[in-house]
Amino acid sequence: MTIEELSKLLEDAKEVFGFSVSVPPIAMVSMFSFSARIMLPDTNRSEIIFISSGLFNFLFSIGKIMVQALEITKEKECTKVSFDKVKIRRNIQDKQLQRDFIKIITVYFYSNTCIYTGIENLTYEQAEVLGILVKTMRCFVIAHEYSHLLLGHTKRERPIDKGNISFKIIEQNWEDEKSADQLGHMLTNIAMYNCGIEQPYSLWGGYLFIKILEIFENFEKKIKNKQALSVTHPPAAERKVVYYDSILEESIDNMKNYVIPIFDFVFDLFQNDIEPILYDIHSKCNENMTIDELMETIDNL
Repeated sequence: MTIEELSKLLEDAKEVFGFSVSVPPIAMVSMFSFSARIMLPDTNRSEIIFISSGLFNFLFSIGKIMVQALEITKEKECTKVSFDKVKIRRNIQDKQLQRDFIKIITVYFYSNTCIYTGIENLTYEQAEVLGILVKTMRCFVIAHEYSHLLLGHTKRERPIDKGNISFKIIEQNWEDEKSADQLGHMLTNIAMYNCGIEQPYSLWGGYLFIKILEIFENFEKKIKNKQALSVTHPPAAERKVVYYDSILEESIDNMKNYVIPIFDFVFDLFQNDIEPILYDIHSKCNENMTIDELMETIDNL
């Protein structure tokens, strides 16, 4: 689904809440970093949502890891995700899958680059579920930034000068981010429902996005022995509380009692299995290494 199609779905979804502000233009910026924010490229207050191509590549790559870890089958023409702990544990113990996950984390840690792993080696059912995950994650990213505009989080501006280009960044605080998360989850839920993705799957992406942030925070604290709190964004643990509150308002018991435990279980297993390897990698890597050098270090372990 294209950015334009997602924007149209969110444009329709916002009417449920009585908002009148339209979705601003969305610019995909050719950057490898993990970034999405609202900017003012001129003095006419025409906001633009800037999203790095690296962010969407990263979400795709993590989504691919997730669907290979899950137990996905086809039953009576329907694709089913089952919470079979034994089979999920077996899937996660696959050395190549662990290596791919380690590469994504390590390259981001040391080069601030989000790598794209491609769609190879997936079954039809895995690709189908990946499509849902990616679509809902991308929709949530756009919905979150759009929510800042809908909620009026545009008062704080910071000018940036890059050579001959001048623009302003719209800045938010923790409370702004939490409220944008909450509205973003609700907008995503409606937008995805309107394109045929029903609950609980319409809310998968928002939760997986937060879980990605949480596991990065955990690894940074344990492996790199630092935990720098963001000035603008609250920790993932606090953003999870907002998510829980959002789905409780929707009374989505299937999401709360089934899908969330699956994602938590998968990431907990990954964290337990690859944490010792990441310690070893950290002793051999540094931020001056190229991506190829980082990849080679991992392959040689």
